[in-house]
Amino acid sequence: MAARHGRHRRKHGLIAVEGIKPIQEALRAGLTPTAVTAKDENTLYQLSFPETCPAYVSPQALSEVASTAGPLPAAALFDMPPTPPPPRHVRRALILDHIQHPGNAGALVRTALWFGVEHLIFYGGIDPWHPRLISGSAGAIFHISWQQATAPEPLTHFLQARRLPLFTAVMDGPPIDQIERPSAFALIVGNEGHGLSPHWNSEAARPVSIPACQPFESLNVAVAAAVILYHWRPC
Repeated sequence: MAARHGRHRRKHGLIAVEGIKPIQEALRAGLTPTAVTAKDENTLYQLSFPETCPAYVSPQALSEVASTAGPLPAAALFDMPPTPPPPRHVRRALILDHIQHPGNAGALVRTALWFGVEHLIFYGGIDPWHPRLISGSAGAIFHISWQQATAPEPLTHFLQARRLPLFTAVMDGPPIDQIERPSAFALIVGNEGHGLSPHWNSEAARPVSIPACQPFESLNVAVAAAVILYHWRPC
């Protein structure tokens, strides 16, 4: 299936969206479906496709569309939306530093949207159009501004141009309840196995940590981001 792998997605201009809620969010965001498959007619009706209904693929083909082997009520192919230019004004950003796990990345996207983050930056790591990231975000990826960065220099220029103070989520920094809530920030969360990229050591980023009641290895990266973003929410 062309939409399973990043290079094929870009080549064919298609993304795969799995599950009822993510498909509904893709439709709500104005994306154009090209093909759909569902386990039964009731599920297909529940998706409420526009009058120009896309081609229907039989349930037998569902496993070929899906990126997971588990049961799936529906999946659809959509034309890949263009990546919009980075916003000129950003006050709240989240940087995913080489996050590889699609479930973690999807949860981070969903959490960021919930707590008022305006812009996401995928610095290395997973393709934002990975089907399991889309599903893990419950379709939130369609409703938040984001960009990809593969080199530090353009990313540094973006952050400096918008005068965003940098904060890194770490294990041994000052506790979050001892830091005044910033009105603007770029929060950087790193790969759970390898931590943050060395690049951030030279960027005058302020560390922030979450106090633990019991010593343990670490929090899940999406949980850690949720705690910090809750403390710094604008509402």
